[in-house]
Amino acid sequence: MYTKIINPIIDIYDADTGEFEVTLAVELPHSQEDKLLNLLNRGELFSDLFIINAEVINARQGYEPPTVEHPRRRVGVLRLLARDDAGTDVPVEIRMTLTSQVRGVYPNDPSHLSSIEYTAILVDSVKRLV
Repeated sequence: MYTKIINPIIDIYDADTGEFEVTLAVELPHSQEDKLLNLLNRGELFSDLFIINAEVINARQGYEPPTVEHPRRRVGVLRLLARDDAGTDVPVEIRMTLTSQVRGVYPNDPSHLSSIEYTAILVDSVKRLV
């Protein structure tokens, strides 16, 4: 049984072309962490995910985040550590198709996205990485 999500990072790709868009280090509110734990522990799917305080780690040249007015279909590869009952951190990769919209960007710091909403999520795979 997994009890905690640690260091989530998501790579985002264009759903039509497969072109890399951005890598984000993200923070999950408790309710969103619970969604991921329920997926890992019980296979419960979810249709949306809300992320706060995302930091751009890497982005293609000219990357512009999708907006509320112009959401975009994307492929997301979420990598994280899932802590189990014994305190072991297990690397996990979750691949999903999603619609992305950034809800907050700091004008003075474009590498920090204050909130992102992923909707219409279809989980493609969940893999425990060895």
